[in-house]
Amino acid sequence: MVQRTNQLNFSGRKYSEVELAEIQANSELEKYVPRCRDKYGVYGTIGFAIVRPTPHSLQILDFKS
Repeated sequence: MVQRTNQLNFSGRKYSEVELAEIQANSELEKYVPRCRDKYGVYGTIGFAIVRPTPHSLQILDFKS
């Protein structure tokens, strides 16, 4: 999904497998994977976000939907 998503791509960035592994291993970053379902069915994973918390805010590094 990370490589194929173009719609609502916040940064336009594409990640290599090595970069994704580094992001996953980085404990300073929060990673979110939203999933969707409604009364018609389950749509599964619909996006992801990479967030860096700071003392007074959240810095969104990437968001794809």
